Amino acid sequence: MSPKTTALAVVAAPCIFVAACGSDTSTSGPLSASSNQPTESSYVDACGARAARCGDAGPVRPDDCTQDYKCYTQAFVESYASEVLNCLSSRTCDKPPVTTCLQPIADRVGDRAFQSRCDDRLGECNLSDDYCQEESVLFKPEVRAAFDACLQKDCSAIVACLDAALPACRF
Repeated sequence: MSPKTTALAVVAAPCIFVAACGSDTSTSGPLSASSNQPTESSYVDACGARAARCGDAGPVRPDDCTQDYKCYTQAFVESYASEVLNCLSSRTCDKPPVTTCLQPIADRVGDRAFQSRCDDRLGECNLSDDYCQEESVLFKPEVRAAFDACLQKDCSAIVACLDAALPACRF
């Protein structure tokens, strides 16, 4: 697992989902009025409860769950963010985060052109491909556009630009 995947997994580690949550549009928690995306407070509550129930290693403070929520809602297309968030807090205790949550949705979406462009450019600059993992296919169009603009910069400016493009996420 690359540092970027690890970073996204760490961001989500206390509260990651089960593939079975995948495409089911029903959910068992309080939702926002406009979608099946949980509200921030309901997600933070469910994330913390899951972490306490499962005894997850790593951070389980409400601030970490809040950070997860803000990152995913800022980065991902709303329908993907809803799917991820609903499953993050409800996955069974024995399911690892990335392989049971983000990766199955990314595999289903399957558009790897952005990921390939990102990987290629970061490789040219001898930079880590952390920003170009499988879950990057879930990015909102405006996040992809911002990342594409960053990838056009000099190699020395790319990482700072990518970090600024998603300030709610910890990479």
